[in-house]
Amino acid sequence: ELLALVVGLLWALRRGRAWPLVFFAASLIGWGYVSARSNAWGDAKALMIVSPAVIAAAMLGPAALWELGRRPEALLVAAALTFGVLWTNALAYRGLDLAPRARLSELDQIGHRFAGQGPTLYTEFEEFGKHFLREDQATGADESWQDPPHAIFANGAGTAFGFSSDIDFLAPSYVQRFHTLVLRRAGNAARPPADYRLAYSGRFYEVWQKTPAPKVLAHLALGNRVQDAGVPRCSDVRALTKAGGSQLAYVERPQLPVLQPTQAQHPATWVPDPADPTNLIPAGGAGALTGTVRVSRPSRYTVWVQGSFDRGFAVLVDGRRVGTVQHELNPRGQYAAAGTIALSPGPHTVTLLRPARRLLYPGDAGRGRQLGPIVLDPASDTRTVRRLPLPEWRSLCGRSLDWIEAIR
Repeated sequence: ELLALVVGLLWALRRGRAWPLVFFAASLIGWGYVSARSNAWGDAKALMIVSPAVIAAAMLGPAALWELGRRPEALLVAAALTFGVLWTNALAYRGLDLAPRARLSELDQIGHRFAGQGPTLYTEFEEFGKHFLREDQATGADESWQDPPHAIFANGAGTAFGFSSDIDFLAPSYVQRFHTLVLRRAGNAARPPADYRLAYSGRFYEVWQKTPAPKVLAHLALGNRVQDAGVPRCSDVRALTKAGGSQLAYVERPQLPVLQPTQAQHPATWVPDPADPTNLIPAGGAGALTGTVRVSRPSRYTVWVQGSFDRGFAVLVDGRRVGTVQHELNPRGQYAAAGTIALSPGPHTVTLLRPARRLLYPGDAGRGRQLGPIVLDPASDTRTVRRLPLPEWRSLCGRSLDWIEAIR
């Protein structure tokens, strides 16, 4: 290509063809200027701009050979340049990120359906959220730019850029500012506060909207990032009774079977993610992850896999295929549903099989892929809000709950 480029430029210069030379020179100057003053992102953009000029100038080489009567050589060089362009494009397609079209399409539909019903909060780190929800006065809890005041957790800490937040752990006073909540679905996702009702449920998202009653006076979140249910301390439950409410609202949730990938058997090339040590980066070709979860009650379980997937994984439980998670780019902390399976109480083997890379398949060798916890959610987990008179507060001690609220 370099030889064809030199020949082509010399041919244009000798023939007095100014426009190819101007096009090449202007593009080269622009690339040099941007590269000297920008970062890797800007350099990539500059290379993208200069590449057509380089290819166009190189194709002048076969034109020069053709004019000199060396037509076999001209065809050979043109064929080599064409092959090089097609081959490098194919390699680039193999490493690109395929947009999660179905998910973003659903987000767009939500934006139109709930237009004008804001202010709206979305808690996943989705930088296209502010575009698709632009008619809803939308704010992302983890975006670098937010409508004031900025999102904070109940403990006073700020949210982390690049990581999705759980609605349960955001400061209640912050959440209550919003009329509409757009939340990603997951087996371990918290139920929003008692004064929100479910207005929409799709494949990827749920939409919750605020209601006039009940009035939430205090909120006690339980659980953690993976296991949303927790057991409250009696002292914390008792403190809620002093918030001025007339009842306690609560959501009973089971302890979900969870497989932590870092604690399961997996290839040595699958290393912990430096940004999130609960996740693995599944580098390399084919491989398998295997671990055991224990189920306490018979039910039909939905298997949810946290991560961001290219060719993804086939998901099996006890050797039975549940489904696949693939071609789904996700923000950190989000899940994809693989499928459902009926399980009896006892230990069960969960296996994730990663297929080999295909040579030229788009998106098969992209970066930024993660594999996080695998969560099994029973069909009996309905996230129903129940109420309790204040004097009966002790009955909540020792129970597995999503949260407890003082309401009136």
